[in-house]
Amino acid sequence: MARLAFERLLDLIRPVAAEMRERVTARDPDGRISAMLDQQILAALSDGFHIWLMGDSRQPMLRRSLTSAVNLAAPNCDTTYYYAAIDGRGTYRLSGIRGGAMFANVSLGPLWQLSGQLATVRGNHALDSLRIDADGRFSVIISEERPAGHDGDWWPLDPAVEALGLREVFYRWGEEAPSRVALERLDVPGRVEPCGGAEREARMLRLVEWVRGQTLMWLDHSRKLAENGQPNVIGWQNYGGSGVPGQAYYEGVFELDPGEALVFETAVPDPCRYWSVLLADRVFSTVDWINHQSSLNGAQARLDADGRFRAVIALSDPGVPNWLDPAGLTQGIVQGRWLGCEDTPLPTLARVPLAALRDHLPPDTPAVLPVERDAAMRARRVGAHLSGIL
Repeated sequence: MARLAFERLLDLIRPVAAEMRERVTARDPDGRISAMLDQQILAALSDGFHIWLMGDSRQPMLRRSLTSAVNLAAPNCDTTYYYAAIDGRGTYRLSGIRGGAMFANVSLGPLWQLSGQLATVRGNHALDSLRIDADGRFSVIISEERPAGHDGDWWPLDPAVEALGLREVFYRWGEEAPSRVALERLDVPGRVEPCGGAEREARMLRLVEWVRGQTLMWLDHSRKLAENGQPNVIGWQNYGGSGVPGQAYYEGVFELDPGEALVFETAVPDPCRYWSVLLADRVFSTVDWINHQSSLNGAQARLDADGRFRAVIALSDPGVPNWLDPAGLTQGIVQGRWLGCEDTPLPTLARVPLAALRDHLPPDTPAVLPVERDAAMRARRVGAHLSGIL
């Protein structure tokens, strides 16, 4: 029966993959987008397997999602994401030890609908809003109504909620340790019976729906960015209630040829709690941030003497501090975030000959030697491991 179920899963996934490929055929003469798409379908399948097939609201587990390997929806390189299937009619306790991440937010969703459309989060809470003791410990009850006699921390739970998401944002990779968090359900016995065949069948069908919805949503998102805007022009992006509360997002399609560079430039507000910029490919997967400097945040970036941030997108190392490495991509997406900032400036992109790059940068822009770049990349990988941003 298990083998038959697996074979059926494959049969259901094949037409989903075919449908997605048909959507990119017209703009994919060399097959590169199809190859990216294949990876994204596998990523969605892996993510959905953990959340929907293995997830059980009766015995919830916070499972890691959206990593450098499970790479869809252009995950923020500074963020670790965790999700658990929950029942909005249940009672849960979230407890643990607050780590050193810059901030940590809990969302009660779903964050993404199975239909392939973003859903408004039905509850958004900061871990730092809780009572955290001297050892960093916290505990909060999550339920429809506050339990009788409970005078500790409590978050309301909408009955329509199906998932709990936790995201932690790290600014100084390697210096900030992740939190340790546990999620438990309180209104059912500690031991629950395994799911029956009908329930597992329903979960498998939902997994297929999830793969289609997630792949379609981000494929269409990247297509609309390309069709509705001009290359190397950045605009605002509204993610509604699905992102971090109060965070402003900008996005645009970048395009360059070998022998060219793009100068990314913006003012940097002061004060500004958090800001970052990243590169993604044409199906909205973030460029490998472990092996390439495809992202920079406010703690990693170097500002020029005039207080502005200038970065360079180039296929080969331009020998400047703020290189955004597209890992060989001549087309892709640039995305950035402003959070808790006095202002939210819109960056610009300027296409210039790589040989004349220095003419378009401040004269005091330092040179970065190959040995220095190698050391910086090694430190980046170590920092990603230590903070769990993998």
